[in-house]
Amino acid sequence: MTQIDIQEILDIIKDDLSWFQPKNSPEKLQGGLLNYVWRVNGEPKPIIIKYFPPYIATVPEVFLDDRRMLIEARALQAFQTGGIFSTLNTNKIRPPQIYYADEVRKFLVMEDVADKNSLKVNYNWVLADSSGQEAGKLIGNFIGNLHDLSFSRTDLAEGFENFSIQKTRLDLQYRAIAPLLKDEEIEDYQILGDKVSQLGEKYLQKGKNVIMGDLWPTSIIPVADGLRIIDWELAHYGYPAQDLAHFAAHLWMKRERAQTKDEAEELDRMLDSFLDSYVCALGSHRQDILNSQEIIDCSLHFAAEILVRTIGNFKAGYLYDGLAFNSSPIQKAVRTAVNHLRFPDNVTTFSSLVS
Repeated sequence: MTQIDIQEILDIIKDDLSWFQPKNSPEKLQGGLLNYVWRVNGEPKPIIIKYFPPYIATVPEVFLDDRRMLIEARALQAFQTGGIFSTLNTNKIRPPQIYYADEVRKFLVMEDVADKNSLKVNYNWVLADSSGQEAGKLIGNFIGNLHDLSFSRTDLAEGFENFSIQKTRLDLQYRAIAPLLKDEEIEDYQILGDKVSQLGEKYLQKGKNVIMGDLWPTSIIPVADGLRIIDWELAHYGYPAQDLAHFAAHLWMKRERAQTKDEAEELDRMLDSFLDSYVCALGSHRQDILNSQEIIDCSLHFAAEILVRTIGNFKAGYLYDGLAFNSSPIQKAVRTAVNHLRFPDNVTTFSSLVS
């Protein structure tokens, strides 16, 4: 198992970050799933150090290509001043700034955009002061502009090639669906599972535009003046559905687990605002980006994400953790997912994306 000495990192970066003066020892943050992350308090402001091991940090026996660090570095650099995506940054929404990248030792140093000692961010930030609708608008506009700006850019396809990560997702998520549905005694489990496996295989190929790749509320950090989007290591040149349906699936699950009617309704408004703002941001490329197959793929990925989070490998530590498989919330989630798999072009979840 690869290890890294955080003090060694500080020694490596001290010359390149001569403007930064550490005040105390690095603080290892809790809540990260894939990587090891530290906050270093100092002047003029704290920094984040993120190390990318060649495995999943919380499941060390599972290999995960550490070249994902290069993808995150490339994405963050693209948003820096003068970068290809720099025009998408606003005070209200942007990724963190990158300060240093070590391609050999696989770590990044970046802006600290959070004010907590944990990487876990309460989903309820989207509900503060009824801000869910505004947050949805910000995120939808940002992702729509990203997809639009990078559409059909073959020069970006090579730089954001992330085959190994997509292969891992195929193995851990898309190919897991048929066995999960079989365990749930879904009669057409193989047909439905094949649909999702074929989607995962499609996602191994070069797609249409740059995809953030891990768009869920945990990757969106609230700050005083807006939002910051972190964790770009799963970015790739892929298909819009993987961003759109991923975010939609997590908002749906949170809505289903909401404690009050007001929370549920605010999450519904957030999803509606996200999808509507996304469409508005696409401009002249809308018809090419959101063709009928893309809408179908949204339904398939939406279903796959719900299933792995409710009855699959990624249930632990999440919204449905601790619930019995025959419990009402999980059975509703399974029914919803199966409906999206059986009738992907006849559900209303993504109807606002249709011209």
